[in-house]
Amino acid sequence: RAELVGAEPIMLDEEMILKHFLPLTDDQFLEKLRSMPEMFQEDFMWIAIPGLRRYLPIVLKWLQEPNTDSWDMSHGLLCSLSFQTENNELPEDVTRLISEIADFIDGHRTKFDLGTDDLLDEYLEQIRKKGRTTA
Repeated sequence: RAELVGAEPIMLDEEMILKHFLPLTDDQFLEKLRSMPEMFQEDFMWIAIPGLRRYLPIVLKWLQEPNTDSWDMSHGLLCSLSFQTENNELPEDVTRLISEIADFIDGHRTKFDLGTDDLLDEYLEQIRKKGRTTA
């Protein structure tokens, strides 16, 4: 629990993270991503650093799969990760993972049906700004 949401008190967002992640193995999480990715996009805004460390590599693996094309998840994920970089002191390894995901999504806008969206560019800029300060 603490690795996913941190210390008490547990708020509504954290309760949803526990509901979404606790019963799942990594393989089950990947399968859930394949079937209902939008369920998780907001969770990454509130998940604790150990949870980011554990689940972001799985998210990247899923994003790189040929059949993955979720506009909602890719856009929402960047929003959540941008929030994380702006509001939390993230360790360098987590910042690198976030930057890798952002770069992959940005480099595959057609795959995710992402056009030129001002918010998307703001999310990318925030993530890259944080990446430059930790490099």
